[in-house]
Amino acid sequence: MGTFLSYIPRTGEQRDRARIFVIRCLIIGSTIGICVYVVPHLPRLQQLLIVVAVIGLGAMMLLLHDSDMGVVAIIPACLVVPFEIGTGSNTGLNAGILLLFLTLCLWVFQGIVRHKSMRFVWSRPILPLQLLVLTAVLAFAVGQMHWFPVSGAPIRAQIGGLFVFILSAGAFLVTAYKIRDLRPLQWMTGVFLAIGAVFIIGYYVPPLGTILSHLVDPGATGSLFWTWLIALAFSQALFNWQLPISVRLGLCCLLIATFYVAFIQNYDWKSGWLPPLVAVATMVVIRWKKISLFAVVIGMGPALGVLSNLIAGDQYSYMTRVEAGRILLEIIKKDPILGLGPANYYWYTPLYSILGWNVQFNSHNQYIDLLAQTGISGIFCYFWFAFEVGWLGLQLLKRVSGGFLDAYVYGVLGGLVGTLVAGSLGDWVLPFVYNIGLRGMRASLLAWLFMGGLVAVSRLVSSTPGEALSIKIEPAGQY
Repeated sequence: MGTFLSYIPRTGEQRDRARIFVIRCLIIGSTIGICVYVVPHLPRLQQLLIVVAVIGLGAMMLLLHDSDMGVVAIIPACLVVPFEIGTGSNTGLNAGILLLFLTLCLWVFQGIVRHKSMRFVWSRPILPLQLLVLTAVLAFAVGQMHWFPVSGAPIRAQIGGLFVFILSAGAFLVTAYKIRDLRPLQWMTGVFLAIGAVFIIGYYVPPLGTILSHLVDPGATGSLFWTWLIALAFSQALFNWQLPISVRLGLCCLLIATFYVAFIQNYDWKSGWLPPLVAVATMVVIRWKKISLFAVVIGMGPALGVLSNLIAGDQYSYMTRVEAGRILLEIIKKDPILGLGPANYYWYTPLYSILGWNVQFNSHNQYIDLLAQTGISGIFCYFWFAFEVGWLGLQLLKRVSGGFLDAYVYGVLGGLVGTLVAGSLGDWVLPFVYNIGLRGMRASLLAWLFMGGLVAVSRLVSSTPGEALSIKIEPAGQY
C-alpha cells in the first residue's frame, strides 16, 4: 500500500503534471481509436480531411514547441513528402507549402499574443522584397481589367499566382526572423545535404532509386535543387574548416557524384549542371580574386565556344523562346508598369501567331514572365532584392571567420548567382501556375529559405573593428 501511495500526487505542481499526463493519454488514445475504428468506415473525402487534421495538429504542436525547428521541417516536407491537397486543377497544395503557411500563421499569432515576438530588425533586402509583394498585389488588382477581347486567367489561377509571390517572400522572412541561433541553420543545411546525398545515391543504387521515385515529386528536383545542393556542399567542404576531415571528404564525394549525374548522364538538361557550375565559379571568384581573374581571361574563349555549341545543339528551343519573348513584349505594352497580373498573359498569347501557330504558351524565362505579370516595377524590385542579398552576403564575409557561418555565406552567394542563371533558362524561382505550377515551389522554396538565412546570420553576428567574430544568441521568447 505504501508503494501505491507514493505515486499519488501531493503538491500542486505534481497534480498539474499528472493532469497533463492524463489529458495527453486521453488525446492519444482517442486519436488511435478514431483512426482504427471510425476512419475506415467514413467516405474517402472525410478520411482525407481527418488525416490532414491529425497531421496539421501534430505539425502545430511541433511548431509551438520548437518554432525554429519548424522552419527546418519545411525542407523535408518540400522534398520527400508526396502528400498534396488537390485544388481542382493540375497542381495541388503540397506539404511544403502547407507547412510554410502554418508556420507563417503561427508566427503572426505568436506576434499578436506576445507582442514583441514579431519585432523586425531592419535588413537591406527587406524593402525591395516588400515592394515586390506590393507590386504583385497591385498587378493582381489591375489584372482584373479587360486588356484584350478575350478574358484573362480564371480568378483561381490568378490567386494562385499571387500567392506564389506572397509565400516565397514569407519563406524568406520566416527564416530571417524566426531563426535565433546557429542550430537551425546548421540543421537546415545538414538535412538538405543529407536528403540530397540519398537522392544522388539513388542514381547509383537502382533499388533505392525506385523507392525514391515514389517519394520525391518531380517538382522537388528542379534546377534549384541541383544548384543549391552543389553550392552548399562545395562551400561546406572547402570553407568550413571546423568540420571533421571525413565529413569534408564525404561532401567532396557528393560533389563529384552529383556533377557526374548532372553533367555526364543528363548533359542535355543544361539547367541541371550550368547553374550549379556558375554557383561554384562564383564562390571561387569571390574567395580567390586574383587567380580567378587570370582564369577568366584564359577561359573566356573556350567558354564562348561552349556557349555557342549549347545554343547550336538546341536551336529549336532557342528559336521558340526568342519568338515567345518577342510576342510577350508586344503583349506587355498594354501595361508596362505593373504588367497584366498573375497568370493572365497565358490566356492572351493565342491572339498572336508563334511560328505560324496560335496557341497558349508561357515564356520559359523567369524574367520575361516576371515582366509580363508584374511589369517593369516587379522586375526592378526583383533584381534590387537580388542585389541587396548579394551585397549583404559580401558584407558578412568581412564579419565572419572560417567555420560554418563563413561557408554558409559563401554557399548562399554562389546559390544566389546560380539561381539568377537558372531563371534565364526557364527554371522558376517564382513558379508560373501554367507551367510547373505550385509543384515547382518544392524546389524554389529552397532558394528563398537559404537566402533568408543571410538575414538571420546578420542578426546573429556582431563585430566591431579589430575584433573577432562573436555570436549573439537571443532569449527564446524574444525577437
